[in-house]
Amino acid sequence: MKQVTICTDGSCYPNPGDGGWGFFLESDSGNTHEAFGGEKETTSSRMELRAVIEALEFVKPFARSLDVTVRTDSQYVVHGLDQWSASWIKNLWDGIRNKDLWVCLLALRKQFPSLHVEWCRGHSGELGNERADALALQGRLSVTGNAS
Repeated sequence: MKQVTICTDGSCYPNPGDGGWGFFLESDSGNTHEAFGGEKETTSSRMELRAVIEALEFVKPFARSLDVTVRTDSQYVVHGLDQWSASWIKNLWDGIRNKDLWVCLLALRKQFPSLHVEWCRGHSGELGNERADALALQGRLSVTGNAS
């Protein structure tokens, strides 16, 4: 099985405000891909989720043949996927913010037989995380033009 590591990040300033998402993908064969995008009037949490969704959508055509590791500095994403989502579903999503994105992400996750999600410390010098952070900023700037 081919291994792929995807680093994701989201950015929003102010929060809520204009935001961006980005992902950096690297395969075990050394191939890379990156992407970014942005939205007006959003939140950091939504951009963190959007980054993972966009990355998984990109590799979805190959989901069955990939061992995918998603690395994110968002504990919201990690805990949501690994701990909280079962309770949210059981409680019929009562009061859960970003339900639309969570439903999308959980549906995507089911399409990957081998998907791992790992937390990494942000702004710690890890190459993939730093690149995803820069891409998220680029995504935010694509909608605002403001480098704040």
